[in-house]
Amino acid sequence: RFTESSFAIATSDSPEAAARTIRQRKATCCGVPCAAVHCWIFCRSASESWHGLPMLQDNAQLLRLSSYLLDATLAKGMPEAARAAFTSAFEIYPGYAAGWFELGALQETQGNLEQSVEFYRKAAALEPKYLSPYLGLIQGAMHGDRWEEIVGYAEKIIGLDPESFPDAYLYHAIGKLMLKDFESAERSARAAMKLDTDHQFPRAEYVLGLALSAQGNLIDAQEHLAQYIVSDPKAPDIEQIKQRIRILEKARTAI
Repeated sequence: RFTESSFAIATSDSPEAAARTIRQRKATCCGVPCAAVHCWIFCRSASESWHGLPMLQDNAQLLRLSSYLLDATLAKGMPEAARAAFTSAFEIYPGYAAGWFELGALQETQGNLEQSVEFYRKAAALEPKYLSPYLGLIQGAMHGDRWEEIVGYAEKIIGLDPESFPDAYLYHAIGKLMLKDFESAERSARAAMKLDTDHQFPRAEYVLGLALSAQGNLIDAQEHLAQYIVSDPKAPDIEQIKQRIRILEKARTAI
């Protein structure tokens, strides 16, 4: 499966040459992008690893690892096949952090939460600056209502990259809200909304409304809850939110 053109990419003398090969022959990789191929550009042009991928000098070893990773990519709809491909890749290089993350994500989609958390932790331990595993760990902590843990993982992401992850601020706001640190929850919810220019995380509006309500700012709280209903009219708890708005309205008129 690891085609001749992929070998040319993997053994390119420079990142520029590899990039040219990708542009010219990318379609030959069985119709799908091979993550390993892109990684080799960095691995062969620098002495350090990229998300845990080593600078392998043995081309046969490189070919085997890339082939296994490509198999895992192709087997996205076949979890057991993907797991087997990653397992084979880990036998060659167990320090491949991005692979452990993908395996964790695979387990999460199958509902194997404990197993996914184990793999996310391994990925984070191997590459502490690789941020995706922390988002996976947040999901695991959300299922267990472990709010301090959620805050900690979110702060790790924010500390390493404060501009790219509005969802990290959202999870931070949720954790702080549940821990009754309402001012921090408000700040993080506002930060999530500011960064979320594509409006992928409308829940931040709801969390902000709750934080403001807890601080006694009923007018702004009602406004943000109402806006959340507009932004996400199919939210599963929409009726409860509407009821909360009615309660806020009554509280305002009673003042």
